[in-house]
Amino acid sequence: MRPEERVVTYPRMGNKTTDITKNFLENLGLNVLECPKTTDKTIRLGAENCANMACFPLKQTLGNYIEAMDMGANTLLSYDTNGSCRFRQYKLKEILSIKKK
Repeated sequence: MRPEERVVTYPRMGNKTTDITKNFLENLGLNVLECPKTTDKTIRLGAENCANMACFPLKQTLGNYIEAMDMGANTLLSYDTNGSCRFRQYKLKEILSIKKK
């Protein structure tokens, strides 16, 4: 895929983080598609595509990705952490869930 064909999206992490991330990516010359604001539909989509025991943030993030892909995103940006929560495992779980879809 050529760089100009990429449509990059990322999960919503609050308004300030979302704005900072969007500005950063656009300054790199990337075509950015913001996920729509999180709604009940977002959560439902995430919950339908992951295990019941998955935490709420995973359901929200997965729902964000699905909605953005439905809007034309073809490149998913994921945050990473070395913290103690399961956040660092999201990328793998999201990829597996999206591939099932």
